[in-house]
Amino acid sequence: STEALGVTPEQIGSQTGTFGIPEMGTNFVRGMLLDAKPKNFSELIQISGLSHGTDVWTGNADELIRSGTCTIAEVIGCRDSIMLYLLRKGLEPKMSFDIMEAVRKGKVAKGGFKPGWEEAMKEHDVPDWYIESCRKIKYMFPKAHAVAYLMAAIRLMWFKVYHPAIFYAVYFTVRGADIDYEAAVGGVRVAKEHLRDNEKIPKDERTAKDDALVSLQLVNEMLQRGCQFLPIELGKSYASKYVVEDGKVRLPFTAIRGLGEAAAVALEQATIHGQEYISVEELQQASGVAQSVFDKLHEVGALGNLPETSQVDLFSLM
Repeated sequence: STEALGVTPEQIGSQTGTFGIPEMGTNFVRGMLLDAKPKNFSELIQISGLSHGTDVWTGNADELIRSGTCTIAEVIGCRDSIMLYLLRKGLEPKMSFDIMEAVRKGKVAKGGFKPGWEEAMKEHDVPDWYIESCRKIKYMFPKAHAVAYLMAAIRLMWFKVYHPAIFYAVYFTVRGADIDYEAAVGGVRVAKEHLRDNEKIPKDERTAKDDALVSLQLVNEMLQRGCQFLPIELGKSYASKYVVEDGKVRLPFTAIRGLGEAAAVALEQATIHGQEYISVEELQQASGVAQSVFDKLHEVGALGNLPETSQVDLFSLM
């Protein structure tokens, strides 16, 4: 749920608080979480396994859970589960292993069970729903991989709950190339407006770059939790690294849409690792950055009160 984040589903537009968490943040997996309602680590392993398989969730495990035939703990989630389940039912070890391998590679889905396998399962009280589920599977994820992915995800969940500014700063540094600068500095109201506008775009018109929606969801969530962004400021903003200052997240130069990595690095070198400048003109000469970039910096107010030129107007002194 969203409770651990201190927000409501209405505030962030999601019933779960898993935006930005690998394995748990996509629309597909968030839907799985709501359907399956996992309550412990082993059931989250099932979610991780099911989300990486082929024909193991949609039209298979999801229908079994919704119909009440079984629970998330009982469905086939990882390839290892098949062998272990059949061993517990009393099947011979070699047969249990061979059935697992045939199911997880999709051989059963393609050509059916080998002679004697289905009969042996029924003799050992393997339910019909389990056998039919095996028939549908085309690929299954190994449990060790599911556990490794989940452990990494839970570490990030901990930071998201207890150290939100650090979590969001790292997330946007790694994944936030398409951050909405206006929403970030404009606050919750602007973020919600932009989020509503973005969600109106039909799915078939979205492009690969429309990870911007995911980024905007995280911007809104961060602001709803009371965390704040700090605007771009010369001498404090890095090229592409989001840094935490007094519990707030300082935006980097690349947060401005269209400002490239090379220009951002040049600005960082000139302002953080360089000297102080008395004018925009001097900074532009030192950084070698094009005028178009400085136009973008002007638009967002990143140049502050820095004079345009180093020339002194004698009449203004009189």
